[in-house]
Amino acid sequence: MPTLILNLEKCVHNGKNDINCPYAGSARTMGAGFAEDYFCKLMPDLKSDHGYKGTSGYVEWGSEIRPIPLWCPIMTVEEKVLKIFES
Repeated sequence: MPTLILNLEKCVHNGKNDINCPYAGSARTMGAGFAEDYFCKLMPDLKSDHGYKGTSGYVEWGSEIRPIPLWCPIMTVEEKVLKIFES
C-alpha cells in the first residue's frame, strides 16, 4: 500500500498502521487490561467513554489499528477519492 499523506504531513498513514496526527488521541479501553481506544479530537461524540469519535477500538496490537477513516475532518476531497481508489 502506498504512503498516504494528508494535508501537508499533518497526518501520515504509511501502510504499517503507524499514525501520526496532531488530532489523534488514545486512552485505555474501559474494563480492559492493556487495550487502547484511538479517537479523533476534532470529532466530539458524547456517547463514547472518552468524548470523541473513535477510529479504532479495543486495540491490543499495533496491527489492529484501522486505516484512516474517510470521515477524517482534515482529509481533502482529493485524498478521499485517492483512498477510495486505493482500496
